[in-house]
Amino acid sequence: MKIAIIGNAGSGKSTLGLILHKILGIPLYHLDQYQWQPGWQKTDLEEFKQLHDQLCDKSEWIIEGCATRFFEYRINKADIVIFLDMPRYLCLYRVFKRAFTHFGHVFFSSAKGCRESFPSFDFLNYIVWRFPRKKKPEILELMNTYKDQKQLFIVKNQTEFTNLIQKFETTTQDIIMSSQETSKSIEITATLATEFIAEQFPQWAHLEVSPVALSGIDNRTFRLGEELLVRLPSAEQYAEQVQKEQTWLPLLTPHISVAIPNPLALGKPSKEYPWHWSIYRWIEGQSANTISFDEGSLSEIAADLAQFLNELHKIDAADGPVPGPHNFWRGGNLSVYDTETRSALKELQNVIDTDAATAVWEKALSSTWRNNPVWIHGDLSSGNILIKDGKLIGVIDFGCMGIGDPACDLVIAWTLLTNKSRKTFKSHVGLDPETWARARGWALWKALITLASLKDKTSEAALKNKQIIDEIINETSYENDPSPDSQ
Repeated sequence: MKIAIIGNAGSGKSTLGLILHKILGIPLYHLDQYQWQPGWQKTDLEEFKQLHDQLCDKSEWIIEGCATRFFEYRINKADIVIFLDMPRYLCLYRVFKRAFTHFGHVFFSSAKGCRESFPSFDFLNYIVWRFPRKKKPEILELMNTYKDQKQLFIVKNQTEFTNLIQKFETTTQDIIMSSQETSKSIEITATLATEFIAEQFPQWAHLEVSPVALSGIDNRTFRLGEELLVRLPSAEQYAEQVQKEQTWLPLLTPHISVAIPNPLALGKPSKEYPWHWSIYRWIEGQSANTISFDEGSLSEIAADLAQFLNELHKIDAADGPVPGPHNFWRGGNLSVYDTETRSALKELQNVIDTDAATAVWEKALSSTWRNNPVWIHGDLSSGNILIKDGKLIGVIDFGCMGIGDPACDLVIAWTLLTNKSRKTFKSHVGLDPETWARARGWALWKALITLASLKDKTSEAALKNKQIIDEIINETSYENDPSPDSQ
């Protein structure tokens, strides 16, 4: 499925795009991230057109943004077109609200290095005059041309906006059935992987292909002999990660003292399977989420994890992938998940201390990473940490890698580490208190949405997430009031 969202500045394009991305699981692209360069310098028009058309040529997407000059190409490629024809006063209000709320920071849908500032007279003139008088008629005329070929929506107020979202929510299965038909029809098995190896890499055709015990959600993973593994993305939204790992992991490897995945070959799409895939060197070790640790062992691992992150943060991040749909905004601004978090807080009113949790969340939102972007893993969870002889031996699954704010990688402090080991980790990483406040926000967001999704609030998984939430709240309370009575 391909969904184009267009509208005036402040009409709610990026918000709607994010909501539909979460409902449908379709990759989301913000045109502002391609149309602008750091400091709000415009991308060369021909370069932007090429990037725009490449996005439109993908197999599925949600593209939000105006760029009316290229809208005809976009609408021609789209299955669904949504025009947010909101009142000018509402657009103006939202533009000023965004400027006040995020002043000096990069909004989640903006390009890297484009910080929010108060709108110029020219920009206000665009909202009040040029868009309604010139752009809107062009959009409506083009939509009328495609009225018998596309599914079109014109949204004129907040009520219609909400109704449209509800329409997608209540009919999700019917809407995405056709767009997911390909991936649902593919059963990624060892037999299929064996056929791919024989066809594309005959030098390894004699090696046995066998599924690993814990394959994960994003990819299907198979052993290839004793020294190799095969990883095939399970869906379109994970397929983009393949090329990213192929490009960047070889550049990171020389700077990291523990083992990380080493891509050896890039598999090509075929009639049976529509995405690229990879062959890696196998890393021997036991997943940390299958091991019971004592506090002493955890403290050693905490120091090792801190060293891994410190090494990662020192690597030159120039031209690295900025936060976006490809890594679910890891390294970006937490405000992307504000709506989702507050929704979970409402659902958990009688389950946790929502007032205290809200205070933690709002504190996390109140700051941003003000230094140069650094490399992040993006999914530093116990399942991606390999242990051998009680030591950290490797870190795997860099699909959510990127550059930006390192706070998201600190979540492991609450999901794996405890007490003494957490203190060891914090002291060795040595990041500032504001970054740790945002890290608590990342950890809280994940624990909240997980807990809210569990029907049985007394299950083992629910209790684990409650514990994480309580520890985050207690830690925040202690930092705010480090008196003996608060301990």
